[in-house]
Amino acid sequence: MILRDESLILTRNAMTDPTKYSLDEENRRRFPPSSTYDVLLTVVNPDPKKLTVKWDLSNITRDYLEPFLDQLSVIANFSVKSQWLYLMPLDITPKQIPDSSELGRHFALSESILPQLITPLEKKLASQVSLHPCINLVMYSVPCDQSPLYIYTKSGDKSKSVNNVKAFLSPRWGGVVISNSPTDVCKQAIKSNYDKPAEVVPNAVTIMGVFLSQLRLLLGIPEPDDKIPGIMVTPTPGESILREWEFDALLRVRAIEQLTSAKLTLQSLAQLLEEISNIVITETVGNRIKTALDLIHLSAEKLLDGKLMEGFSLSKESFVTAEKAFTDPSLLALLYFPDDQK
Repeated sequence: MILRDESLILTRNAMTDPTKYSLDEENRRRFPPSSTYDVLLTVVNPDPKKLTVKWDLSNITRDYLEPFLDQLSVIANFSVKSQWLYLMPLDITPKQIPDSSELGRHFALSESILPQLITPLEKKLASQVSLHPCINLVMYSVPCDQSPLYIYTKSGDKSKSVNNVKAFLSPRWGGVVISNSPTDVCKQAIKSNYDKPAEVVPNAVTIMGVFLSQLRLLLGIPEPDDKIPGIMVTPTPGESILREWEFDALLRVRAIEQLTSAKLTLQSLAQLLEEISNIVITETVGNRIKTALDLIHLSAEKLLDGKLMEGFSLSKESFVTAEKAFTDPSLLALLYFPDDQK
């Protein structure tokens, strides 16, 4: 179970023959392999006239995100960025529901419409231009006139929350945390008719704990509650600490992904060369193709010998080298050049 052989086989098969094999939830959720990822932490304040959010993004990034990502530096390079977005209310109006709380009501969003909340965010987040996959971590701070905001499941029940925080995940995109304003702060703001903005200080420990849990899932780290017969998984002090077996499991799945991707890239390149008969392969491209093939075979040998770290490193190198061969400018130029001038 710890080796996760079935999951690894499915990963390989689904990449090789996607029409025959369907990805499971874990594979659909995990970001595809890359040598570099951008991690973008965004705080959304939809109504700064009514809400002031006190959060030190630079310190929070340094204290929570960077120590976790440093443990994954072997897997890939991570570039961490942060930003504030203002005047971005929800495109969907939450339903107000009377209750017996101090505020006498709360607001509800159905989990079925959560994907629609991503669309307006994407338009703003797209300003972060990058060639690398971007993992989005978004905290939406709820103003008092819509707080507390809860997510309801399809069965009509409130989803679980931690310290007044709700969250949801969008596969291969990122995670969103909904941070409700404290009741006492909202009571005072409503009573004073917002003569000054309500001031909130989101709970960094809770919110970043949720983000780290989401990061684990998006990167493909096995969930701690995976059932391993006869084994009890002891909780770590925080989501920022990786167990050795979790790290090894991640190395295995990434090695399989990178080797499979490298093979598919070289196959696509071979097919391209067959279709364009007069294409010229430069010495640089030829060397990269040969190097990628050698690395694929060498990586497979190391993995079969149980040398996981060496096998992973070689798989990563083969993946990067194959991509460089396929995207070489000399080949790309021919793809868009008139046939009679090639």
